[in-house]
Amino acid sequence: MVRGYDKAGNLFVEKDKSDIYIYDPSTDTVTQPYSSVMQRERIASLTQGRSRVLANGDAYVEQTDSARMLRLSETGVRWEYVNAVSENTVGALHWSRYLSDSEVDLSWLENLTCNQ
Repeated sequence: MVRGYDKAGNLFVEKDKSDIYIYDPSTDTVTQPYSSVMQRERIASLTQGRSRVLANGDAYVEQTDSARMLRLSETGVRWEYVNAVSENTVGALHWSRYLSDSEVDLSWLENLTCNQ
């Protein structure tokens, strides 16, 4: 769902549609670069969700209400994950994160040993 106010201060609500708004303070403009792919792929979350624009311009999206995570370019879905517990059930998904290599130190893995 997209909720907000237009420039005249009127409240607007669009159901079955979520979007990512990017504000550029240097030009005072707002863009929606992922709007077409989000609409085409039916990416919407009525009550909650999150997103992050990545360094290369892709977007990471958590569609919380559907237990789905996606990575989007401006033209399509690069990958998708659904937290499926069984064929007919999806598990909960809340507050997931997409971390880049520079944000996570995995060097400790190099020194692991298995003591069997």
